[in-house]
Amino acid sequence: MQRQSERQNTPKTVVRRDRRGNIKRITTGTKEYTFNERTKTWKSPEPKKYQSKKYPGRSKKHQHDLRLHATKAELLVCKIFRETGIKHKFQHVIVTDKESKEYSIADFVLPALRIILEIDGYYHFDDFQKKIDEQRTGKLEKTTGYKVVRLTNEQVINTPMMVVDLVYDHMKGIIQRDFNR
Repeated sequence: MQRQSERQNTPKTVVRRDRRGNIKRITTGTKEYTFNERTKTWKSPEPKKYQSKKYPGRSKKHQHDLRLHATKAELLVCKIFRETGIKHKFQHVIVTDKESKEYSIADFVLPALRIILEIDGYYHFDDFQKKIDEQRTGKLEKTTGYKVVRLTNEQVINTPMMVVDLVYDHMKGIIQRDFNR
């Protein structure tokens, strides 16, 4: 037989039914589950934070953390792109291998120009990290077809308009190529 204190701590279960008698909603303590007729599955109302069907594992959480802890150079480029009206995606997840669900997070993606802009900090100058960056650049260019451009934090901070010039030069090249066809 249960004690009085144990009975008070057990969550109360409430079942709600529709007109036909089918179970539509079950409430257990603080959690509530609803039945989706179309998919024939039960759904919890609590959203899974930073989870995505498209990108597995911790990619959304990682992307969120990178946005929160952006470097001064990244924030400067973001501000420049906003002020000049250049459409961009900041800390964007790119799936590099669908089968193994491998992904990379690019600093900036300019979809209209097909450019990935990477801004490298001091730790990218290490020989080991340089090799990893070269492999990652090759993989990104191969899987996406985008051109990967790497700049250092110092280049961006010392000459911020160089980023705009680089983008506009690339844009001119695209326009000339399309015009000469």
